[in-house]
Amino acid sequence: MVTFAHLKEEPVKKNMLVIAAVAASAALASGGAAARGFYAGLAGGQSDQSIDCTGTTTCNNTGTSWKVYGGWQFLPFMSAELTYYSLGTAKSSTAISGASSTRLHPQAADSVDVSISGDYIGIGLAGRTNFSTQFGAVLRGGTTFTNGKVSATSTLGGGFSETRNSTLHAYLGLGADYALTDKVKLTLDYDHTRLAIKVTDPFGAAIKETHDVNLWAVGANMAF
Repeated sequence: MVTFAHLKEEPVKKNMLVIAAVAASAALASGGAAARGFYAGLAGGQSDQSIDCTGTTTCNNTGTSWKVYGGWQFLPFMSAELTYYSLGTAKSSTAISGASSTRLHPQAADSVDVSISGDYIGIGLAGRTNFSTQFGAVLRGGTTFTNGKVSATSTLGGGFSETRNSTLHAYLGLGADYALTDKVKLTLDYDHTRLAIKVTDPFGAAIKETHDVNLWAVGANMAF
């Protein structure tokens, strides 16, 4: 162990330790200052909604999704982020034979087309780590204000144009990035949240459903 008495006997070593400590402090300070600041990003990809396709004629629970976000990196490893995410649209079609939504065609075959979409505004934190000067990873988490939208149309008429439902949910995300420059990064992200819908059928019964939404996106962000 190095003691003060020992350092007095070794002035050269003491000077070297002081210089090393000052250099390390300066490096940490400059590195922290460089890491802090504002950034913005844009990414797009595919969404996957966990809707129940049982009994449908056709069903596609994937859609095109995209997000735009901004953040403030207040620590070298931590940021606060604000995100807008469009969750894409899932679509299904169901054939109903021997039933009708009108009195004029009591035995006519019917087909009902349903689409479910949504978007959210999220606020949360992002923790970051770097594996090298170019490769890094990010873990995200926060709260969303989510708008769920559902519409349905029938070949025999009826249905509804659009019903909206707003709810609060949590979101989690995991991403990787590659630095092109000290300001620009390419990103690959996975995010998860939930989407709630609520409609009233023609008989007045309320239908509520909440399902998971998985999101994959490729994009880029820039620091300012």
